[in-house]
Amino acid sequence: MYDRWLVPAGMFLLLAAAAAALARADTSRSAALRSLLGIDAGGPVLRGRDPRRFRLVALVCAAAALAAASVGPRRSSFADAARADRDLLVVVDTSLSMAAEDAQPSRLGAAKQTIRALLQQAAGERVGVVAFAGSAIVQCPLTRDYSAVAMLTDSLQPGIIPQPGSALRDALFEAGRAFSSEPTRARVVVLITDGEDHSSAPEGVLAHLRKHDAALVAVCVGATVGAPIPIRDDEGRLLRYKRDRAGRLVSTKANPELLGRLAERAGGRFFHIHGRGAFGEVLDAVAQLDAGGGEPVIVAGPTVLAACALMALLLEAWAYAFPARRGRVHEEMS
Repeated sequence: MYDRWLVPAGMFLLLAAAAAALARADTSRSAALRSLLGIDAGGPVLRGRDPRRFRLVALVCAAAALAAASVGPRRSSFADAARADRDLLVVVDTSLSMAAEDAQPSRLGAAKQTIRALLQQAAGERVGVVAFAGSAIVQCPLTRDYSAVAMLTDSLQPGIIPQPGSALRDALFEAGRAFSSEPTRARVVVLITDGEDHSSAPEGVLAHLRKHDAALVAVCVGATVGAPIPIRDDEGRLLRYKRDRAGRLVSTKANPELLGRLAERAGGRFFHIHGRGAFGEVLDAVAQLDAGGGEPVIVAGPTVLAACALMALLLEAWAYAFPARRGRVHEEMS
C-alpha cells in the first residue's frame, strides 16, 4: 500500500541536503575570497549585501513551501479518471437495532457520517443508497447529484422501513439490481450494518455481486457486548428503551464475524466501527478501488506539478552551490 508520507519525507531530506550543500558552498566561497584578498579568517570579506543570498533564501523558501504543500493526500488525475467511470452503492441498515448508541452518535448516525464523508471525497463517480431492514429499497438511485444523495441520506431513520428485521440477502440482491448495465463501469458496494441478520443466508447472494463484477467493502458498526435500543420521539427526546413481550430489556449485539466472513468470501475488505472509532480507513479503501473490480490503484501523495516544481528549485539551488569550475574561477577573480 502506498505510504503518503514517504515521498514528502524524501522531499524534505533532499531539501535539507540542498541547504547543507548551499551553506558549505557559501563557506568555501568566502574562504576563497579571504585567501585571494589576504584577509584574516576573522575579518570581514565584503561590505554591503550579496544579491545571491536573497536569491538563495527565495529558492529555499519556495522549495520548503512546495514540500509542505505536498504532504496532504491528493489523488492523481489517473485515479480521478478511473473513479469517474465508477458506480458506488452504499447499502445501509435502518433496522431498529441501528438506533443503539454503542457507536457515536449511534450506529445509524455513524453510518450516515460515513456516507457524508464518502460524498466529500467523491471524484465524479455515481453514488446511490439502498436502505434495508426486513426488506430493501433504493433510497437514492445512482447519481452525480451529491447534494441529493446527502439530503436523502439525512432522512434515514431507524425503522423507516415498516417491515422489521435485517435481511442482508435482500439488501445485497437489491444492490446488484440497482447497478447500471454498462459493462465498462466499475462497481463498488459499501455495506454498513451492525451485522444482525435474521437467517437470510447473505452468502448465497455473493454470486449475484460477482455477476455484476462488484467489489464489496463491509463495515460493521456497534459493539459485540450488547447495547439497549432507545426509542425516541420526532424531536429526538428519549421516551424509553425497547423491551420484549415479557417486559425484559432488549439488547442488540453487533456481529462482525458474519460481515468479516462475508467480505472474505467476496474477496473484499472489512472494517469495524464502534465507540468513537474513525472511518478514515473505510474512505481510503473505497478510494483505492479502481475499474479492475477491486484491485488497488496507487493514490499519489504530492501532485505531479508540485513535485516537478520542487525538483526544479532543488536543481537551481544545486547549480548555485556547485557552479562550473570555469565560472567559479571567473567569479572569484572578479
